[in-house]
Amino acid sequence: LSREAVRAHFTCVKSPWFDASWIGKELVAGELEALGQGLDLCGENGEYHTVVLQSPLFSKSLTWKKAPIADELEGQEGQTE
Repeated sequence: LSREAVRAHFTCVKSPWFDASWIGKELVAGELEALGQGLDLCGENGEYHTVVLQSPLFSKSLTWKKAPIADELEGQEGQTE
């Protein structure tokens, strides 16, 4: 990804491959292979979702603002199941 100047970050992850610490982390080529068998490297089975923040196709880079993780919001006023 970095060779092409594309920067993507995890926005949603699924266990057993990931835990909440992956949310916001940059997707780095080669890291996913180490997570084990059964993981679709492209995330096609819903293992993870990403957002691209930088690409040669963009006129400028997007910025990432850290927000609470869904588990952190559970039970707060205004949250529904």
